[in-house]
Amino acid sequence: MYIRQMCLISFEQIMEYQQETKLEMILSQINVSKIASSMRKCFGTKGPKGNDPFSFIYALIAMQVEKYKLLNT
Repeated sequence: MYIRQMCLISFEQIMEYQQETKLEMILSQINVSKIASSMRKCFGTKGPKGNDPFSFIYALIAMQVEKYKLLNT
């Protein structure tokens, strides 16, 4: 026999109370649309296709904030 217990708080409510990380706060304040549009023009003629410039820029910023080193493979 199983007894069902009601949830006291939902996952969505927990996420509302969670504090933003340092990286999320930094990325929410930076406007990268001008850089992304110029990268789109550059990526349109050369380089890999199908990459989102916003993701690329955010990844570079995250590497600097979190002090990640570039891995050489």
